[in-house]
Amino acid sequence: MDVYGFPLSQGQGSAPAVWISDEGDGARSGLKNIMIGWDVLPDLYGDSKTHFYTKWTNDGYQSTGCFNTKCNGFVPEKGAAIAPGDVIDHVSSPKGANRNLNLKIIKNGTSGDWLVHCGLDRDPQLIGRFPRSLFTGGFAEKAVGVLFAEKAPNESGADGEWNK
Repeated sequence: MDVYGFPLSQGQGSAPAVWISDEGDGARSGLKNIMIGWDVLPDLYGDSKTHFYTKWTNDGYQSTGCFNTKCNGFVPEKGAAIAPGDVIDHVSSPKGANRNLNLKIIKNGTSGDWLVHCGLDRDPQLIGRFPRSLFTGGFAEKAVGVLFAEKAPNESGADGEWNK
């Protein structure tokens, strides 16, 4: 996905992502997912910079899950080129070069962990994992859905809805 930067204010945000999920029975508490992508979220980071992010839940964010490494969950790979929350300094420009964030989430057949791969303008490399033990039910075994979505500021500048 192309990577951009936006001069956003508090209360605004942009967050393109790749999601893998299992919505369970449709109740909010049944949602299990992993999201990876880039975001500009001044409320979260205290700045208007573009960051690489991860987010996960096992219960629709009622008592599990968080952004990046703000709770137990994502386990970074030693020596990884990028980590959740890191700033992506160079972004695409309208009349210049495009920057591309290549993302991949795969299930490890041996451990059952969800492996996160990321590469900025290159093939994705392993940067960390979400241990199988974080998830219950079917999502511990497989994802039921895959989405490519974006949350972008709407025309008034207010935070928009997820575009899928």
